[in-house]
Amino acid sequence: MMTTKVMVWDPVVRIFHWALMVYNLLATLLLLGWTGYLTTTATLQDVRWIGDLHQVLANWAIFSVLLHVAGVFCESRRTKENLVKSMVTGYKKRERP
Repeated sequence: MMTTKVMVWDPVVRIFHWALMVYNLLATLLLLGWTGYLTTTATLQDVRWIGDLHQVLANWAIFSVLLHVAGVFCESRRTKENLVKSMVTGYKKRERP
């Protein structure tokens, strides 16, 4: 009989994953805006690699958001907690010890 060990999330690991996703999305959106601006300038308007980079960043942003939503769904099911409500209100229900 094979048993599997359930991974228990340490609060430090949760904060790291949260910060990693936030910084990923912020950096992606910043670079997306910057490359979008560069494609409107007269000197760089016809530079193909900037448009290609902009498209890759847009696809990465969509993938990151979908990954985030899937993670929220899985974590909500795992912990039986409404994480979307916690994100909207800023408050999380805590069980008393």
